[in-house]
Amino acid sequence: MAVSRARDRAGAARVTFEAGAITATILLAVALALEPRILPQTWHGLAALTAMALISHAGGQGLLSVALGRLPAVFSSLVMFLEAVATALFGWLILGEALTFVQSLGGALILFGIWIARPRAEASTG
Repeated sequence: MAVSRARDRAGAARVTFEAGAITATILLAVALALEPRILPQTWHGLAALTAMALISHAGGQGLLSVALGRLPAVFSSLVMFLEAVATALFGWLILGEALTFVQSLGGALILFGIWIARPRAEASTG
């Protein structure tokens, strides 16, 4: 809801940048308090961290900010549950992780709920 309200006054890129800067500052403080070494120790670790930053944050959160500027906040909040469905599917496809019946049923219910709640075009009267 905060992002939806922020999108009323600012563009998606600015909202994503400011939210990321605030979150990164808070998480840096937590990481420094709990872990003595927070920087990647290998090029592989740095590549993974960079990929997560670009794909998850810039891509995912950026597109979410765009969506919240165009869709009702209530519907957008349901669409955010797609992250869980996508994570489970990618874990199954890429990592070979098993999906239980309950997880599959939960994913199906999320998709059904989004389908039920989707914005519909106004019926034309003519």
